[in-house]
Amino acid sequence: MTPSPDERRAYKRFDLTCPVVVTDTAGKELLHTKTLNFSNGGALLTAPIEDTIPLGQPVHIDVRLGRSTANTFMFENVSTDANILRHEPMKDNSSVATAMKFTKPLQLGLET
Repeated sequence: MTPSPDERRAYKRFDLTCPVVVTDTAGKELLHTKTLNFSNGGALLTAPIEDTIPLGQPVHIDVRLGRSTANTFMFENVSTDANILRHEPMKDNSSVATAMKFTKPLQLGLET
């Protein structure tokens, strides 16, 4: 399938629900939630509307990324810095989807 000419993303997104903790640059926990999707370049998180992180704010995230093979399942702990790009209201009007871009792309081998 050829990507749409309007597609600006450099990395393929994967629908992965993983636990994530978001902290500010001083280490203060801002949010404990889950991902909606994940890529080597960024992530989309769900958050209660009252916990919306300001646009452009630099943050640090710690994610428990599930990995599996035919015989095993394990979690890989991934940590990286990111910036908040945008917020999208969710259908229930009590939460938002928060998009973030990682400051340096990750090499997670998600496509294999």
